Amino acid sequence: MKAIVDQEICIGCGQCVDICPIEAIELDNDIAVISDECIDCRLGRRLQNGNL
Repeated sequence: MKAIVDQEICIGCGQCVDICPIEAIELDNDIAVISDECIDCRLGRRLQNGNL
């Protein structure tokens, strides 16, 4: 199961892109987009705004 981005909370800071161990996240128009390769490692949940 892949992580889900709350697009109303995402501020496009790119922290999730930097922390993703398999590079499964990219920014598109300043919103995080998670690819199907996501392994739901839960690292994104440790981010400041916790929107993953």
